[in-house]
Amino acid sequence: MNSMLGDPFGMFGGFGGSGHRGHGRDLMPFGFRNMNDIFQNFQINTNDPNCHSFSSSTVMTMSSGPDGRPQVYQASQSTRTAPGGIRETQKSVCDSRTGTKKLAIGHHIGDRSHVMEREQNMHSGQMEERQEFINLDEDEADDFNREWETRARSGGNSIGYGQSRVRSRRQRDDIPAILDR
Repeated sequence: MNSMLGDPFGMFGGFGGSGHRGHGRDLMPFGFRNMNDIFQNFQINTNDPNCHSFSSSTVMTMSSGPDGRPQVYQASQSTRTAPGGIRETQKSVCDSRTGTKKLAIGHHIGDRSHVMEREQNMHSGQMEERQEFINLDEDEADDFNREWETRARSGGNSIGYGQSRVRSRRQRDDIPAILDR
């Protein structure tokens, strides 16, 4: 009878009944013993300049304003990397409460970066553009951008500038847009 009421996860290495978890088993409720190692290796590889990777996160909240109308806040961030130390970052924020929309796109090669940001106030229509140069002079921006695009194309599709991406974009352009009636 006791064997029927024992640890329900006993077949996965017995980590339940005694309340004691083994070292490195925080994320293994169903026998995934190496989950911590997988996440740790993923973190290491995202910082490896010779690795293809993509990560993205998005948050969205909605609440009612004082007038009962919905207020929406949405923020997204993504990073793509490819061999050769190239990286593309994108950050966007849209806040209906303040009427602000922001978009920043950064191109990075090693420790050099060119980040372009646009911000628009949806209430007033005012738009502002900024550029940030990290370990670059402003007059080096065109050469840096050409170098980044060349490396991104040779680095493959993980950054999104490979040949298949170019073809699919051309094919998409041939499709007529659906118009509002």
